[in-house]
Amino acid sequence: MTPLVAGALGSIAGALVKHESGTGDLLLLPKIADLPTFIRELVDIALPEQFPELFPEAEKSSWVHDSPYELKNVLGLKADVQRIRESARKEEETIERQMKQEYEKDGYLHDLITATDRKLVLAVKKALETLGFQKVIDVDAERTAANKGLREDLRIEDCLPEVVVDVKGIAGLPSDEDALAADKYVADRMREVGHTEVVSLTVMNHQRRLPPLERQNDNPFRELVLENARHKNLGLLTTWDLFCLVRNFTSNRWRHDDVKALFYSAGWIVPKPAHYAPMGTVTNYLPNRKVVELEIESGLLHVGDTIAFGLALEYSEEAVTSMHVDGVAADVADPGRKVTVLTSLTKAQARSGVPVYRVVSQPEGEA
Repeated sequence: MTPLVAGALGSIAGALVKHESGTGDLLLLPKIADLPTFIRELVDIALPEQFPELFPEAEKSSWVHDSPYELKNVLGLKADVQRIRESARKEEETIERQMKQEYEKDGYLHDLITATDRKLVLAVKKALETLGFQKVIDVDAERTAANKGLREDLRIEDCLPEVVVDVKGIAGLPSDEDALAADKYVADRMREVGHTEVVSLTVMNHQRRLPPLERQNDNPFRELVLENARHKNLGLLTTWDLFCLVRNFTSNRWRHDDVKALFYSAGWIVPKPAHYAPMGTVTNYLPNRKVVELEIESGLLHVGDTIAFGLALEYSEEAVTSMHVDGVAADVADPGRKVTVLTSLTKAQARSGVPVYRVVSQPEGEA
């Protein structure tokens, strides 16, 4: 107990009682005649002495660290700290401006996997243009201006056949009507242009309220829908696959011709470029040597080739600088052989079953 207020004949009229466990303290006070003066002395003198951690500005002799009294060398160090803080603040502001610019430039990629309606249509248009299409028509804008009826959202007119594109963002899985919606606009477009070289594409942001990796990406479309799409020459593409396609296009520096044919194909469009030739799969990973074991299923693999691993989010391209076949250094590997090559992948990435492609200079089968 710490006396705070003296009573008659040396008695204690008020005190601070500290709890032994430190969980709480009790302030016992009598009726105070001059309450303002008491409170001022309590806050300025008594409490700072008992609880200095709550009153750092009242710490004894804290003024010695003020500029007129501080040690000379410490003053210099304090100035260094201030300069570092100011420099860090300016650098942080610069980075935040750069981040804002990146969002303004490529924020449409987030719209691809979150948005619906007009915002999603504009994101798909931007994605198609990023992939190298030169003439992507915003039919929505034309329809609004001309006050026309229901039509497709976009149209790709780079070459024949034209592609009419219907874009949808939905909370669940696509219904058959949603998935096949683009096909109903083909006949109208054929009548407009006077020829039959028109195909259709549905771009679907399914389960858009879920993070894409938690969505049903392995089979978003029913098998019957896929059969009808192939029969009607209709392409089906999820915006998550489009997102991955754009990201790989830019990070791996693909050409427009590497992805162009995807948008003229029928059925479910898998975002694999034309210059990737299926070669095999990963069978093992040896972390102590940073090598991956591959089983060659088709084609030949040479030292100097570039291969691509089909990871969950992206294709990771790596040059084959050396290889071992059955533990012996070799320059070429045949189908049916197991090969080890150096890799920068982690164990989590290079899991068994990951598909591996050989990167060719042009799509195989072309002259």
